[in-house]
Amino acid sequence: MSGHSIIAGVCVRCNQKPRPEITQEMRDAVYCTATGVALHLLDPCLKDISLYDMAHSLAGINRFCGGHWGTQHSYHYSIAEHSYWVSVLAPEPFKLWSLLHDGSEGLGFGDVISPLKKFLPDYKIHEKWMMGCVSKKWLGGTAEPTEVKAADMAALAVEQAAMQPPVAWMRERLRGKDTGLFKPECWSPMQAKTNFIQRFIELGGKE
Repeated sequence: MSGHSIIAGVCVRCNQKPRPEITQEMRDAVYCTATGVALHLLDPCLKDISLYDMAHSLAGINRFCGGHWGTQHSYHYSIAEHSYWVSVLAPEPFKLWSLLHDGSEGLGFGDVISPLKKFLPDYKIHEKWMMGCVSKKWLGGTAEPTEVKAADMAALAVEQAAMQPPVAWMRERLRGKDTGLFKPECWSPMQAKTNFIQRFIELGGKE
């Protein structure tokens, strides 16, 4: 069984109200996760959101839509590894939020790069709903703290300096930023998934 099971206006599986503006067409937007769950993308039941599925997908998605050099070790640099480093950079109360800040991307939404995403208003609305569900499941239902975004931007500067072509406009964009906060390691998908899950446990997360 997957999806909401509604009785008296509330899902008896996850104790949440369904998304109010959902249509049948939206309800039929279903994604098959790595564990075979039929995840309803636009109105998921919290019981169907799995850390394992999230970690598995994030570990397989290449950062920057693959538009980077990687390192001498690997061409692959995953969203899972990026999220790990963001959690390292974030201050103590926000580390788990930072690890999960791209959770929607591992739950069927993929990695749409920021320059394009701002022109996709419907995508942003649905992604925000999914991230709200991630927050309800593991983060107390809180909105993303500004400290998480700051850590995300700090990681971005390191990654761009380490892995994107050193062309003039990119060097100008990175001027004055600290690009030595960590060293991207380009873990294999399996290692990235393992490290992501272990980091979740270290930070007190519970599936």
